[in-house]
Amino acid sequence: MRLEKENIVKHLLEKLNSSPYFILFDYSQMNAVDFLTLRERLGELGAECHIAKNSYVKQVFNGKNLIDLKEILVGQNAYIAGGEDVCGATKILVKFGKEFEKTEIKGGILDGKELSISEIKTLAKLPSREQLLAQLLSTINSPASQTVAVLNQPAQSLLRLISTKFEL
Repeated sequence: MRLEKENIVKHLLEKLNSSPYFILFDYSQMNAVDFLTLRERLGELGAECHIAKNSYVKQVFNGKNLIDLKEILVGQNAYIAGGEDVCGATKILVKFGKEFEKTEIKGGILDGKELSISEIKTLAKLPSREQLLAQLLSTINSPASQTVAVLNQPAQSLLRLISTKFEL
């Protein structure tokens, strides 16, 4: 194997191992401007979009035994990896596909498990990581806020009684 090919395969393997997700899609209908637009949108989340030859991706996945590549790795494929917000990355890819009608999601991996096209589209419908964290914080904070309100109630009632008494 040539050194260039080894480096590309090594880089792909690093991306697959370091990223919680790896999403493959067909980019054959995209031009350079479209690809740059998609990369910029994904870059805001810390995700990266790259093109790699199918044979290189097959080499990386053969060692992982994850998904059936014969069906997926046909035609021109690109992949998205990196970042922490898989929902945000899938949301951008699905929205980009609807907006420009130039991408076709083929499959992916999330935390070492295969993702179907429908599962990826479902992830795109979920709130972003920040929204989920805010909802979790709100849920955790709610009982504490209610407890403080209940504990303050007698003091507030006494204060109202005293202020009413001295105003007359």
